[in-house]
Parts: sequence; structure tokens; C-alpha cells
Amino acid sequence: MLGVTATSDRGDKKNLGKYFENIACEVSLLDLINQGWLAPIKVKTVPLGINLRGVRTSHGDFSADDLGHALEPYLEQIADVLVEHRHRKTLVFLPLIAVSKRFAEICRERGLLAEHVDGQTKERKATLERFKRDETRILCNAMLLTEGYDEPSIDCIVCLRPTKVRALYSQIIGRGTRMHGGKDHLLVLDFLWQSEEHSLMRPANLIAEDDVDAKALTEKIGAEGDLEEAREEVNADRTRSLTDRLRANQMRSGSVLDPIELAISLKEAALADYVPTMAWQAAEPTYKQLDVLQKFGLDIINIKTKGHASLILDRLITRRKLGLATPKQVRVMRLHGHQRPEIATFEDAKAFLDTKFSKR
Repeated sequence: MLGVTATSDRGDKKNLGKYFENIACEVSLLDLINQGWLAPIKVKTVPLGINLRGVRTSHGDFSADDLGHALEPYLEQIADVLVEHRHRKTLVFLPLIAVSKRFAEICRERGLLAEHVDGQTKERKATLERFKRDETRILCNAMLLTEGYDEPSIDCIVCLRPTKVRALYSQIIGRGTRMHGGKDHLLVLDFLWQSEEHSLMRPANLIAEDDVDAKALTEKIGAEGDLEEAREEVNADRTRSLTDRLRANQMRSGSVLDPIELAISLKEAALADYVPTMAWQAAEPTYKQLDVLQKFGLDIINIKTKGHASLILDRLITRRKLGLATPKQVRVMRLHGHQRPEIATFEDAKAFLDTKFSKR
């Protein structure tokens, strides 16, 4: 059975690993940005502490009614923030229709071209057309436009509907990630929500591997930052941490590659910090897997699971099929000053190393 999804993490927290045995192919948000399919995402954190204490949970997420009441005291301050970004085409998500209507009115009081739309709007098509033609610059809605709405020219998203569900948050931000002529990035205005009991979705969660990673990314983004740059900085921090761990490992044989060293060489931290996601991945590695890994020159002592062994083998076999440099070549080339050894071909690596050693 083949499953295809854009929202692999479910709102009810049930694991799709119960139904599917393997992830055959995965394309991340950053992959699509780097390949030019989606717009880069920049984040501006707005230090407006919106108090969510007392907001109840319903069906795994916040109650829309409670959110509406919690948000109302802050609407004018939020509208003042949008005045600073009046040149942008902004889509605003709010929890209730009444709150959305009120917010659009407050924006208009500040001279902003704002409208509200909902499922009962009589001229909904005309409203959306005005937004498309830039006659309206701010469009407010109460969760009407989370799915199936495609307006590529949107270059600012304001999520005033805090959520604990990453899939929902991804859909909201996704309304602004389409490419469009003259649009070089999407701006996400990230408002701070005060909640002692819940971990809420923030821009870092769009690309984070887990909550710890999301926290590190959020710290890197700071008051204003780029998701791609934050990812690169956190990855660099992880590589430095792996390097420290490698130095501390004095018992490793110099003739074999530790998974940590492999991760550092190929700039893929996941090859060292592997966490199983499927049940079969947590099983012990097979004899055949370990045998092949040893033939590749890997130290297998720290490869404890079938999934970890499978991941490393996949990378090594793929590199061999693509004719790329071996991990050992990559390691030696980096030691001798090659800037990007992980993308060098086997033949280029051989020529580079032959030149280096022939000079001795």
C-alpha cells in the first residue's frame, strides 16, 4: 500500500507508522524552497504577549470561542503592527467570524485596505477578486482559507489562531509560500502567545525534527530571521557538537569511520543522531547489514538499530551509484583543504588526492 500525504503528522497524534512500514520518499519544506518551488520564509517576532491562560481545549486543539475572547483585547495593538507592513499583501487568520469582522474594521480605521470574508459572505467571489487585484491589501478570515485557496501574490501571513496542531499551522503558512513575480520571500509575523500548559506551533516547527530542534531554531531566528539561515546555523552547531563527541571517543580505531565522523564528513547530522520512527526501525541490525557496513569501512559498534543501519547504507549505496567520493575520500579531502568534498565525484576526489600526495 502506498500512501501520499502533505501532512504526515496527524492532529490526533496517532502515528502513521502503525499503517505504513517505511518512508519511501520525503521532500521537506526547505527542499522545495531550495529547488525554487516555494518562496523563502522570513520571520518577524512581534513581542506582544497575548495571554491564553484559561483557554480550553476541544478535540485536541484550542476552543475557537475561548480564543476569540482572549484575542479581542489585543486587536488594536495588532492592527498597529500591520500599519508598519501596509505595503504587503497580507492574509490574516482569526478564530471567529465576529472577531475577523471586527479586526478588518479596526484595520480600516487606520487607513488600511482591509476586508473580511467567510462562508456566508454574499459577494465572496468579488471579495477574493478585489484581493487578487490588490484593491484590498489585507484579507481577514476565520479559518475559511486554510485549504484549497491559491493566491500566489500573498507575501505576508498573520496567524491569530494559535494551534497545537502542526498540520493546521503548516496549511495556514502554506497559503503564502507560492512563488509569484516580484515576490522574493514570504514574511510571517509571529506573535508571542503566553501559555503555561501548551507548546504552540511557531514558524520553527515547520522545519523542526522535534521539540528540542524547534527550540534551537526559534532561538536562532530571534526577533527577525530567515528559516533557511536558522537551519544552517543549528546544523552547524550540531556538527560542532558531533566533533566534540568524536574527539572524546578515544577508543575508535583510526582505520574505520565512526557514524559520528561519517555524519560530520557528509554534513548529515541525522547519520549520527538517529531516532527510529517506525516499529521495524527500532529492531536490532541484521548480520547482513553490519557485514556490508564493515565492508564500507564503518565502525559498527555504535550502530544499534536496524533503521540506523538502513539509513547509513542508503546514503553510502546512493553515493556509490551517483559516482560520488567515498566517505574516507571526503574525510581526507577536507583535511587537505577541499571546500566541498561531500559533493565531489569519486574520480575528482582521486585526482585531488593524487595531486596532494604526489607533492610529498
